[in-house]
Amino acid sequence: MKRVDAFEKERETQEFEEFKRLRQEFLAWKRRQLSLPEGEEISDERAAKLAESQKQSPDVKYQMRLRSVRTSSQDLRETDRRYLMEYCENADGQMFCQICCDEMPFKIRGEYYFEATRFLKVNVQDIIRNKIALCPICAAKWLYANPHTPDEIFQKLMLCSNGTIDVTLAGKAETVRFFGKQLGDLRAALRGLPSEE
Repeated sequence: MKRVDAFEKERETQEFEEFKRLRQEFLAWKRRQLSLPEGEEISDERAAKLAESQKQSPDVKYQMRLRSVRTSSQDLRETDRRYLMEYCENADGQMFCQICCDEMPFKIRGEYYFEATRFLKVNVQDIIRNKIALCPICAAKWLYANPHTPDEIFQKLMLCSNGTIDVTLAGKAETVRFFGKQLGDLRAALRGLPSEE
């Protein structure tokens, strides 16, 4: 069984590496097509007006406010982060975003920085393995520019047959990819949720 798992993981890694190579070639081509805006000097008159306007700008003010902060499941959060690092790293130790498939943008203290983002929003109970590893940009899209309801995401997850689900984020078609046993783990955890009656 371990040989089959190892072979399957190696095949998945090879397919992912080929996908990543093709995607990088496409992105490089796309960047070459872009025409970035040029910088320009500002006039002394404009600089003087901006400096005068700045004198009129309001002071920064702060106000104390009560807010709700989630305090449950600190241990589960760290466990989920380790789990994601295991499945979203390739054989070379590079960690990838599960949406854009780019390598995570930087490391802090030797570990990749990534957002362990809740995949399915359920407020009843924490769901084991309910996180996806996203780069900061994709995490922002998932959290703030995601028009899908939790029910839609749940249906897409349960109907998924190829390890990917198609979503729309920030008005663009995107794909969430599950690596290794992630998809099966998340489905099994969802089946263990208490039913809402």
